[in-house]
Amino acid sequence: MAREGLRRLWAVLRERVGDARLRRLWAVLRGREGDVFQRRRLLALLGGAFVLLAGGAVAVVVATSDGGDPFPTIEAGSRFGGGEQESAQGEEDADEEDARPDLSDEQIRRLAAGLFLVGFSGQDPTAPFFERLQAREWGAVLIDETNYVDEQQVTTLIQQVRDVARLREGRRPLVIVPQEGGDQSAFGDLPPGGQASLGRESLEAVRRGARSAARALARLGVDAVLAPDASVAVTGG
Repeated sequence: MAREGLRRLWAVLRERVGDARLRRLWAVLRGREGDVFQRRRLLALLGGAFVLLAGGAVAVVVATSDGGDPFPTIEAGSRFGGGEQESAQGEEDADEEDARPDLSDEQIRRLAAGLFLVGFSGQDPTAPFFERLQAREWGAVLIDETNYVDEQQVTTLIQQVRDVARLREGRRPLVIVPQEGGDQSAFGDLPPGGQASLGRESLEAVRRGARSAARALARLGVDAVLAPDASVAVTGG
């Protein structure tokens, strides 16, 4: 019965769809074309058609009129009761596909790039990284001690990050530095001081140091820092 049902299904598909569309359906089924939602929908449709044919029902495969959708719409009438029946699974798959945002591949790549914090090698605007930055809207750029020479140099470097984003008319990445303090900072000659020394000072002195560090980093164009961390083993902290 199952073998006969498969033969009948194949015959109906060849008659109603045509060899070219069958090849496309086969490619989607094997994962060579389309996406997971299309493949899931195709499997649901073929499964429903097979069950109907194997059980003695009549299945009619109706190709879409626009020629753009490789998947046929299956309408079925049972000998036990007339009328059209729609597969609940087919409805769920259609709703899932309709709910997907209509995004191009380029839009998806841009959104994905926005999730990344990236670092780079180089200390001036001629670094190869800036060519890549023109093509990708990274979410954030990390400037660390390997990129730093002095305040004037790093200000120019950070400004280049902003200029590239402005030229491509895209989202400007955040500029982030690891500035924990002292010799654990990307910019070693800028505040705050090391955690060990700060731990011996008063609370007000720590506040003043934090404000001083914030002003100094803001002048350079820094948006955020990766510090302080919870170094609970530091003496005095």
